[in-house]
Amino acid sequence: MKIGVFICHCGSNIAGTVDCGKVAEIAKTYPDVAFSTDTMYTCSEPGQEEIVAAIKEHKLDGVVVASCTPRMHEPTFRRTVERAGLNKYMFEMANIREHVSWIGKDKEANTNKAAELVRIAVEKLRRDNPLFSKSFESTKRVLVIGGGVAGIQAALDCADAGLDVLLVERESHIGGKMAKLDKTFPTVDCSSCILGPKMVDVAQHPKITLMAASEVTNVSGYVGNFTVTVKKKATYVDWSKCTGCGACMDKCPAKKTPDKFNEFVGPTTAINIPFPQAIPKKATINAEFCRKLTSGKCGVCAKVCPTGAINYEMKDEEVTETVGAIVAATGATAIRSQLKDLLSSFGTEAALRISYFEGDETYIQTLFREAYYASPDTALDLPEAQVYIYPQGEESGRQRIVEVLLTYHLEQKELQRRRTALARRANEIVVSIWGTEGDEAIQTVSAAVLDAGHYDPEGGASAYDALVAGAADSEGLALAALLLAQRLELTGMVVPGTLDGSPHFWNVVRTESGYRHLDLTRGADSRGQYPLLSDREMAALGYQWDTQAVPPCGEPSDSQEGTEEVPGTSSASSDGAE
Repeated sequence: MKIGVFICHCGSNIAGTVDCGKVAEIAKTYPDVAFSTDTMYTCSEPGQEEIVAAIKEHKLDGVVVASCTPRMHEPTFRRTVERAGLNKYMFEMANIREHVSWIGKDKEANTNKAAELVRIAVEKLRRDNPLFSKSFESTKRVLVIGGGVAGIQAALDCADAGLDVLLVERESHIGGKMAKLDKTFPTVDCSSCILGPKMVDVAQHPKITLMAASEVTNVSGYVGNFTVTVKKKATYVDWSKCTGCGACMDKCPAKKTPDKFNEFVGPTTAINIPFPQAIPKKATINAEFCRKLTSGKCGVCAKVCPTGAINYEMKDEEVTETVGAIVAATGATAIRSQLKDLLSSFGTEAALRISYFEGDETYIQTLFREAYYASPDTALDLPEAQVYIYPQGEESGRQRIVEVLLTYHLEQKELQRRRTALARRANEIVVSIWGTEGDEAIQTVSAAVLDAGHYDPEGGASAYDALVAGAADSEGLALAALLLAQRLELTGMVVPGTLDGSPHFWNVVRTESGYRHLDLTRGADSRGQYPLLSDREMAALGYQWDTQAVPPCGEPSDSQEGTEEVPGTSSASSDGAE
């Protein structure tokens, strides 16, 4: 192989701090280099003609040009070598302007570095093979993944340009985060006033096919011809028949379903249209909370639906689509929400990557455990969390990336089985205790947990173990109590701490008289009441916890003062921690 090397002075841009002639002489010693020279302006017409002449005279098989950024002149030089009869891909470029001369004043060091970059380019060229362009038919169709404001705008832009668009959104509606906002910064414009017309345009555009409640599960092929597999989730409502009238929502008795659209701050119904302006305005059934799907009872929505759109037998289905290009507009999620979603993935290994992060590993580990103990329906197996943050050091500021790798102890299928079984059992219990409120509801939840499963210091540590398996340690009982409390719209949390110096878990719940501690491992008193205790009483019993992470719990109400026995002296009490 014969290689020609051309070192560009670029006026004084390069030659001012690099000895170009010396670099050219060094290049002559490299393997397969048959010709090497330096020139003033290689990109100029005389410079290009010099390359053409050298190729023909020395019968060169490839060319290396050391000059500026390839982004600026690589296409120019490829055309030049092609004009001389070479394959245009038998050309390599070394950037000795931006990478050498512009970043240092030491001429000797710069010269040595430039020579090394040229050597690298020569070695790459020695291993290059000619490539040949070919043309093929491409599919004039675009896949847009994500129906937030970015995905909506991308879909409209492509469709207005005359391309067919497939818009896939995993939720039952488009709009993403912006649909949840009231006002936008800095103009304080109404969010829905901006987003609403765009959502309608997507629904009505003849070039856009909207697939809501769907996820892309596989992509294969190449640019211009991708084959995409899309899973259409079962909504249990035939959207071709649903008119969005809302009659099903009005009559649905399962009104304690967590409202995902409103970030779980309140309840909604098991069959639901997330907000009045939703596109598509179609109802969707939450299978985890629908009484018909969990227990086989109810079926009210099917009875009241005027169009017969309800279909309890609906299954997930996969469809295959062909597209030429893919736009990923999957959006952003708060770190806490991302960690919560990660825990819900149920993979034997799952990973999360967050850009522009400010914090440390301890902060991420804390958020991770918060997410775990706030999600009793998915907190079935506390995985090992490995956190990697790079680059390290304070000098990197906010421009850092954090990766969280979760390794589960249970297999994915087992986790999914347990989740299904837990949801079914929790719904059965909630239906049986429906109608209680306030402190009575707290007592009812406490009794229901211990009716379903007894306290066992050696038992499992999840709500599944407490409610389904029938035995759980303090962690499992606390998670089970939180799960049922969430179903009944009670405010509470799981508190990790110690009892007599050993790890222990319990709940903090909001009662009619403020926040109180509730430890189900201590059992009920002689009246069948589960003691709701203050911070002072808990400390006196040997409990310790992070007081910064838990709401302050005041003194107990008058009704609890003067009880017959000290909390924790019942037959179900724990003298120590597990």
